[in-house]
Amino acid sequence: MITEAREAGCAIVATRVGGIPELLEDGAAGVLVPTSDTAQIAAKLRWLLLDSQARGQFAARAQENLQQLSVERVSGEYRRFTSTPSPNARRCSVGRCVSTRAVREPRVSVGKAR
Repeated sequence: MITEAREAGCAIVATRVGGIPELLEDGAAGVLVPTSDTAQIAAKLRWLLLDSQARGQFAARAQENLQQLSVERVSGEYRRFTSTPSPNARRCSVGRCVSTRAVREPRVSVGKAR
């Protein structure tokens, strides 16, 4: 929704959770507020509703640098990431996997101490 709101030129108020700060360029393309601070969320929404100049500035900034969010760029990054094998990857054939690591790390199991 944030990408679509940016493309539409909306002034955005969002919480600092997950990837939202990155999508809003750490507050340059939208107003970021703490997740649980409902008073600040309301205050920032009210501020943007009443201040048309600030709302216009955030709406304009929202439409800048959208190429980094394009489907083509993101899917290309994803394909590049998933097609490059990890140095710790395993090559598997029918019923048998071979580690590509030169030295195997010891396995650690998590459970109750005895």
